[in-house]
Amino acid sequence: ALERNATTLGRLLGDALTAEGVPNRIQNAGTMLSVFFTEDPVTNYDEAKAAQTWRFPAFFHALLEHGVYAPPSAFETWFVSAVLDDTAFSRIADASHTRQRPPLPLPHPDQREPPTLTRFHRPEEHARDRSRPVRDPHHRARAAAR
Repeated sequence: ALERNATTLGRLLGDALTAEGVPNRIQNAGTMLSVFFTEDPVTNYDEAKAAQTWRFPAFFHALLEHGVYAPPSAFETWFVSAVLDDTAFSRIADASHTRQRPPLPLPHPDQREPPTLTRFHRPEEHARDRSRPVRDPHHRARAAAR
């Protein structure tokens, strides 16, 4: 039962990620399995780090939102239980498909738009340029001292 459940779980996860267009490799060692966001085999720590580990938090939380308690790190293994049944596999399959949530394949950090930074201006700069609001981090403290 354990080996059958490990195979079924690995297939469910792999099929769901592939359907979403997410590169993945599900690797088994007996009844344990690991999910890596890469198409390359992972045989050591350096190869595991080279996978797209930035995808894991969204994957983990998407499963967790549906009551699937997966290992919380891209570097941990899944220990498969013999008590997994069709109901459990159905829940895992539903949670693995991300069509009902924001898409799983988040942009790579290098492809994200840079964050908008608020520039703090000194009050004397504001006096010269009235189009910019004053962003003085000490404003409240000065006002309270008056």
